Amino acid sequence: MADRPPGSGTAVGQEPAFLQLTFLISAYNSAQRMIWFSDQKASFIVIYYGILLSMLGTRVERLLSFFRAPEAALAPRAALALVGCAFVASMVYSLSYALRSVVPTYAAPVDVRDYRRLYWCHDILAKDVETYFELLRGLDAAALLKEMTRELYAATSIERLKFDRVTRSLKAAVASFVAWVLIFAGTFLL
Repeated sequence: MADRPPGSGTAVGQEPAFLQLTFLISAYNSAQRMIWFSDQKASFIVIYYGILLSMLGTRVERLLSFFRAPEAALAPRAALALVGCAFVASMVYSLSYALRSVVPTYAAPVDVRDYRRLYWCHDILAKDVETYFELLRGLDAAALLKEMTRELYAATSIERLKFDRVTRSLKAAVASFVAWVLIFAGTFLL
């Protein structure tokens, strides 16, 4: 019992590897939570457009009557049509990036030499149970740390990609909101 630190289930020689693995798993879990967070933001962008379109739908009859009226001037019609096109274009752009963010994404680790691919579900399911067990059992502490480091890099690559997509979507959502406000406010002035 003298070779184990108090309150620890690992031998003295294994403690650094255990702490390093614990750190890597914590960092990996943080990256996974950020990926989940970006997916949630993208989902809210889709809901946001549902709300905007439903509110605009309450004013469609007014817009249509304005465009059908022969006495309406050409300049306001053209301006409203132009703002409407800007709204639709920015909405489509925003939604395309929001939906691309939610799509499952895989990013290969930067360093693929000796990469055993033991962490992703498709790689696990491609092996039978005994083969997978033997692969895990054959890893020493350094090899396990290397595998988890690669997985951490893959997860953070996915996180960065998803946040880039959500950021683009949010910027376009702001532009479409400005166009939507102009259209919606314009329906009260017609």
